[in-house]
Amino acid sequence: MQPLNDLQSVLRTLRDGIGKGYWTMQDLDVPPPGYVGKNFRNLLRDQPDAPPVGDVGKVSDEPDW
Repeated sequence: MQPLNDLQSVLRTLRDGIGKGYWTMQDLDVPPPGYVGKNFRNLLRDQPDAPPVGDVGKVSDEPDW
């Protein structure tokens, strides 16, 4: 598995997982089991101008150059 280095990649992955039914927006509001940090947040809730969850766009392994 590749590390997620930039915020846009993380947001795209989260939206894609919701679109595929892997998790829901409410699932992302809850910290994972064993989480001990104090600054947990749902990154998709922090992006008010993001496209709707069902509109994940093109998902491909190839870059859009």
